[in-house]
Amino acid sequence: MNSNAFVSEPLTTVATPKTAARTRRARLGRLAAHLAVVCGIVGATPIGAGAVTLVTPLVRAAGGSFIMCTATNGGTSPGQVIITARDAAGADITGFTFCGPELAPGASCWAYITNDTPGSCSFEVRGKIRAAAVLLEVGTARPVVALPATK
Repeated sequence: MNSNAFVSEPLTTVATPKTAARTRRARLGRLAAHLAVVCGIVGATPIGAGAVTLVTPLVRAAGGSFIMCTATNGGTSPGQVIITARDAAGADITGFTFCGPELAPGASCWAYITNDTPGSCSFEVRGKIRAAAVLLEVGTARPVVALPATK
């Protein structure tokens, strides 16, 4: 009887190109799933949890007037705001905006809707932000009317 009959060789697994590809695909699939979750969370809440959306009614700008969407932080700590101007059909018509990522206490920021374009203002806010759509005369930039944004 051979004395080596009861000694077993250690089992070794040889990675074939086929098993290596399956492992790589599985890792990439898990990575893609994690990225989709992260992107979904970030994309769904640009400002984050606790954000509130405030909107104004449609303002008819005509005859040399334009609309300014304005937000002011009335709190004692920094707030956040994203301003979007919309036309009557709901399309984004934000001309240009002067808002940073944070709004300091007592500070204001705004976005403009181009001349003679009717629109409404939408504000995604976190903090004690007050907002309104202000109809301004083109030549003097004098306010004609201000409509507060509500939930």
